[in-house]
Amino acid sequence: MTDIKAEKKRIRKEIKNHFRTIPISDFDAKSKKVLDKLKKLPEWKNAETVLIFLSLPDEIKTEGIINEALEENKKTAVPRINGNDIVFHYIKSVNSSLIIHPLGMAEPSPSAPVFNSLSADEKTLILVPGLAFDKNCFRLGRGKGFYDKFLSGIDKSVKKIGIGYDFQIVESVPAEDHDFPLDSVITDTSIF
Repeated sequence: MTDIKAEKKRIRKEIKNHFRTIPISDFDAKSKKVLDKLKKLPEWKNAETVLIFLSLPDEIKTEGIINEALEENKKTAVPRINGNDIVFHYIKSVNSSLIIHPLGMAEPSPSAPVFNSLSADEKTLILVPGLAFDKNCFRLGRGKGFYDKFLSGIDKSVKKIGIGYDFQIVESVPAEDHDFPLDSVITDTSIF
């Protein structure tokens, strides 16, 4: 177990350091390529609701994806930390009354309408962040476990797609018992 934690820590550090070497201007073009790939997928085309994260500086930029979802009249919800959980709230724009959480990420106001249904009649797509992914669609998060906990309670029929940059793909993400693969991962160069 210690080896797994050490390997996860090493990968996190490596990816964070790599982010610092990329010119900021490259992130916009790479993020657009991810959006272009995403829009071609049936999971995107069929989705009525999109759950997506508001990106941190060392994550793929999601503003374009959020704007596209809203333009296509997809209900769009972003996460807010509530204790040890994340709760998704609907937004009407990228600038919807966002506040900054003490951990540094933007999140919706607690008064924004809450997404609370993954019913069978609603087609929902979950776009998942990660610091690293592998070709088997395992993800490595930041270590707080918010997404692991949230995703563990989601029905397997709900599509979960990781999005990131090509340099975030590693040979193998060390998996623990609580880790499970996503349905796919999209980067600016590939779909796994």
